[in-house]
Amino acid sequence: MGLPSVVFSIFQRDLLLFITNLVTGILLARFLGPSALGIFGILSMVPAYAEGFGRIKVDIAAVYFIGKKKYLREEVYYNINLIALISSAIIVSIIILNFNFFYEWLFKNEEMDYRAYMFGMLVQIPIHFLYMNLAYFHIANENVKIYNRMVVINAWLNSIIALVLLFFTSLGLWSVIISSIISISISFTYGFIFVDRRGWRKISFNVKIMLDLLRYGMNMYVGGIFGQFLQSGTQLLSVSFLVPAQIAFLNQGQAVGKLLNKFVDPLNTILFPRVSNLEEGEAIILSCKAFRISLILLLLGGLGLYVLGGPLIAILYGKAFLPTVEVIYFLLPGLIIAGASSTLTNYFTGTGRASLIPKIQILPLIIQLFLTWNLTQIWGLAGAAISIMAGSLIYSIILILLFLKTSKISFLKLLPGITDLKYIYSFGNDTFKSFFIRRKVNPNPILK
Repeated sequence: MGLPSVVFSIFQRDLLLFITNLVTGILLARFLGPSALGIFGILSMVPAYAEGFGRIKVDIAAVYFIGKKKYLREEVYYNINLIALISSAIIVSIIILNFNFFYEWLFKNEEMDYRAYMFGMLVQIPIHFLYMNLAYFHIANENVKIYNRMVVINAWLNSIIALVLLFFTSLGLWSVIISSIISISISFTYGFIFVDRRGWRKISFNVKIMLDLLRYGMNMYVGGIFGQFLQSGTQLLSVSFLVPAQIAFLNQGQAVGKLLNKFVDPLNTILFPRVSNLEEGEAIILSCKAFRISLILLLLGGLGLYVLGGPLIAILYGKAFLPTVEVIYFLLPGLIIAGASSTLTNYFTGTGRASLIPKIQILPLIIQLFLTWNLTQIWGLAGAAISIMAGSLIYSIILILLFLKTSKISFLKLLPGITDLKYIYSFGNDTFKSFFIRRKVNPNPILK
């Protein structure tokens, strides 16, 4: 299957999930309200930071080693799962041993006791680590169909179970926690069953493979920690200055803004394993094309979100969530540039240069956290949003400059042109006909 077809299949899945998540988010927001939704956002930091610090990204390293055919698939799969079990056990133990410290930091402004809820969030951590291993393993082997189904099962079950429990029981926040545990467990089970094990031989512990995975994964691991702070470090600091409802507005603004990433997420999903299989020159050409096309789509989507964001928030979520609109407006520039530049990270990770990513995240992260600490105290919610936008912009600019320096190409290669617009129109037109007329269409494979 050609790259455009694979990308579109993932886009179709993401469109379906977008509608599902949109409806679910609206119902959750209206049922729980800003304050309770903010509490859940704070609770969600526990598994998010557990992933950032505990998941060593050997699953991503597995894509690289499988793409380069350095080790057998079964060798890689066995060792990444062993690492996931060990790392998840360590991170959960650290959280439990220091539970009061973490709880007081997150909920020092809350009178109610949320300790039981926080313990509940810990259950999904080891399952999530194993789930991510499976997802990346299927991506590495380009089993897009299985990968898509895993994601859909997880999202649909999470939505259905959460809404059923919210509407028909008095569990409240527990409904969302329970649904997330059940859904990811079932999705993992499905992905595990459909791993293609034909021709596999018996595998045992292999120190060399594990060390290679850890070494390469460590590059993404450090970058993942910095990335996690870039994504939610502002919320982590803002809990000292903002009430839960404002945290909800900030989270919702990021979530709505990140809908723009649905234009580029399908491309990024399949780009990494493809780049891993290409020669240097081909990888540069593919990365440039992906950047240009992504930038066009993100600019169009950003314009639409700017115009329609306010009315949509008011209609869908209610007037209580209108402060979210201000957050979206502040975040848009950073979201557009960061979304387009995210395609370039696949060039570095797919060509063995993953160690460069964490190095360029340090300065943007320091600036973002510095701005958060100061601007949030001055301007509240607006200050937090500006801090996130600034961090995203600075990181994206540095990433683009690094790509130009490493690839030794002109900046003009990243500027969209009429050829890119024609491709988007041609591919969209052919896909529309194929989808509705149900006949096979072979669009011009500009991304091959």
